[in-house]
Amino acid sequence: MARHLTAPPETACGLLGDEFVLVRCRRSRELPPQGYCLDTRSLPATLEAGDDAGMFYGLQSLARMTCRSPGRLDGTVLREVPELPRRGYMLDVTRGKIPTMERCQALVRELARLRYNELQLYMEYTFAFPEDEDIWYSSDAFSPAQIQELDAFCQEHFITLTPNFNCFGHLTQWFGAERYRHLAECEHGWYYPNWDTRMHSVLAPGKDAEAFLRRHLDELLPNFTAPECNIGFDETFELGHGKSRAACKREGQGALFLQHLKSVCRIIARHGKSPIVWGDFLETHPELLPLLPKGILPIVWKYEQEDDFEAGAAALERAGLPFLVSPGTSGWTSLCGRTGNLLRNIDQGLAAALHHHGAGMLLVDWGDACHLQHTIISWPGMAYAALRAWDPSCDARALLPETMRTAFIPEQPHAALPRLLLELGRADEEFHHRTRAKTPFFLALLEDDSKLLQKFLQDATPEEIRATRRRLARLHKSFQTGDLPGGAQETREFANTLDLLAVTLEVLAKRLHCRQAGTALQREQLFCRTLAEFRELWLRRNRAGGLTSALSLLQGLQGKL
Repeated sequence: MARHLTAPPETACGLLGDEFVLVRCRRSRELPPQGYCLDTRSLPATLEAGDDAGMFYGLQSLARMTCRSPGRLDGTVLREVPELPRRGYMLDVTRGKIPTMERCQALVRELARLRYNELQLYMEYTFAFPEDEDIWYSSDAFSPAQIQELDAFCQEHFITLTPNFNCFGHLTQWFGAERYRHLAECEHGWYYPNWDTRMHSVLAPGKDAEAFLRRHLDELLPNFTAPECNIGFDETFELGHGKSRAACKREGQGALFLQHLKSVCRIIARHGKSPIVWGDFLETHPELLPLLPKGILPIVWKYEQEDDFEAGAAALERAGLPFLVSPGTSGWTSLCGRTGNLLRNIDQGLAAALHHHGAGMLLVDWGDACHLQHTIISWPGMAYAALRAWDPSCDARALLPETMRTAFIPEQPHAALPRLLLELGRADEEFHHRTRAKTPFFLALLEDDSKLLQKFLQDATPEEIRATRRRLARLHKSFQTGDLPGGAQETREFANTLDLLAVTLEVLAKRLHCRQAGTALQREQLFCRTLAEFRELWLRRNRAGGLTSALSLLQGLQGKL
């Protein structure tokens, strides 16, 4: 479609015969970028747009119209301009799943149907850096040729593929190699009480760190045509607790952060790219805002319904800085999604962007703890954020099921799966005690001495286990009677998720001394069947890299049943 839309401004398309024209397309200076006006009151229909992207979105609307009522048009005038000009989606391709190229292209087509115009693939080490095969080999990393191919495919769908490479924190995999260990702020780790874990992931700022980043960014960035690069800089908790302790005491943590930020900005500027940066450090150090490099784009990121976007967005607006808001799909560390959380989190994030004149949205889809959630778990968040970012005044919750269907399974005209997915994301709501960013089903995977698991077991009751069992049974019955296409990937992913929830629930039941469902043999058979199906479904969309770690984590459930 993109090739045709860069033709002369008046284009006739949709030819069904020598005497039939479905729609005439033309440019209009009266419409802003990405905006369009589709008039279907007579044939041929008329589509006017401010640019090629607007033409693309207008033709998508026409296609949906003709699919909804074959042989008929709506007989209306539809004028649309997106409220937020920048609508991005970020997929974690580091912590487990790395999609195949076929799946990457399918994702781009889905994003285009939802009218996203940016894709970021979050990478810590999953690019085939020439001198570091030992670090990325087992992950089935993206090759330069694959990134270039995907970049071109994105452009055909009016999507920018923006590089995303963390340049400060989250570098644990690199520090596992002896030749890079000296680059760590804390070579032997540092205990972070908020997460009850030892951290070993932050670069020690300095010339060695700058040389490391220069080499890797010089290898990565030429494969992208985007004008920006997301350089990370989030969760730098270790800064000042290791090699930079003296410098931090002397100059201040903020000054050290800013020095490293400027050095990375100089590196990417050599490739003609401006920086995007996670804004959590800036939120706690607002004195840095007037000192930031020119052209920087901070991100206000919050993932829980109780989190407040307002303060960070307001501070950036006062500083005269453009910014993005970043809510999440609420899929990671849940197994089944968290419908209530994602709706409120996205609502709050986009409200802050609109109220404080943000540049747009970057919806994030993390893969923490081996990326165990199936692809379909991301659908509700992706569709809901797209609706709210395009038109905040629409009844997004009412439109959500049909939007999910047309974006992800357009070949199924009366699919029940979108509604079932929204119900699945409420499967944990019988439990009154909530754990931040996690469902009870995921907690069953944690080690027995985990503080999070211990806290949950103190508060949970056998009655909550039984109520959740009944809820899952109702969901399973709805699934069986939902007339879903048997054998389809999305159908199998839904069924496998239900089985995963059943297995983890029985693990929790045992820990709470609640009577378990079925016999020991039946539970064992369910587990083995679930694990085998999980493996097969993973490989149908993703590369083998990361699968061993995911299966190992799930295998730990067997001894707990």
